[in-house]
Amino acid sequence: MGEEYDRDRVEKVRPLAMVCGDWHTGYTDKKVRKATLEMIEEYRPETIILHDFFDGHSVSPFMYKELIYQMIKEGVDKDNLSLERELYLCGKELYKIAERSPDSKIYVVESNHLEFLDRYLDEGRFVKDPINARIAFIMAYYYSKGEYPVKYGIKEVYGSIPDNVVFLSRWDDLKINGYQLGNHGDKSSFDGRGSINTKERYFGQSITGHVHSSEKMRKTYTVGTMLPFDMFYLKGGPIAWTHSHAFLYRTGVQMVNIIDGEWQTS
Repeated sequence: MGEEYDRDRVEKVRPLAMVCGDWHTGYTDKKVRKATLEMIEEYRPETIILHDFFDGHSVSPFMYKELIYQMIKEGVDKDNLSLERELYLCGKELYKIAERSPDSKIYVVESNHLEFLDRYLDEGRFVKDPINARIAFIMAYYYSKGEYPVKYGIKEVYGSIPDNVVFLSRWDDLKINGYQLGNHGDKSSFDGRGSINTKERYFGQSITGHVHSSEKMRKTYTVGTMLPFDMFYLKGGPIAWTHSHAFLYRTGVQMVNIIDGEWQTS
């Protein structure tokens, strides 16, 4: 927890990286968000890794299959159908994170939820979506010019992005202390979601997201999520999610769980 022990010597150390559980801005559990920002402020990691930072419910390809449950109850009733609102909240949240540790480098990893927006534009769904058509027409133009939709959308709606924020593409590596941190963990060569065995085989030492559960196999780790455990699509099934982040030090990886908003003993 930010302290390195060497016999009788105890030294305060900065984590090389903090890999956050999947963020899902707009749906994030309030207690987990508060605890996470406290961690960032206290430990000031050199690097902060964000997975599924954009949730994308407003452009989700799954929403259109459930008119009542997802479009009306989860969309209209909870004000989750506005793409502009989602992008604005993402911009606001990036500045909140940057304020807590202004000298950290913040990386937004390309993830399946960010690609909901790419798919929405590629499929031309915005043509029949009057709520989001105006911003989507602008974004479609810039997407065709090679801009990343979520990154450009935040700039367009919020006005700017903090200078210390970098958006990674699917082609980018990000290795720190030998650990691969630049992959979301949602793709593999043959089994889609990707088990931790597969991740160890293809990435070696790594910390990835996507599965929403803390896992460890030798030097292969997955983080949890920042979503509440009563999400609408979990109804009726067993829940194995955890509110977990990973801290990477020069000596190894430490997983930290948030339990009912608490992450350290008093």
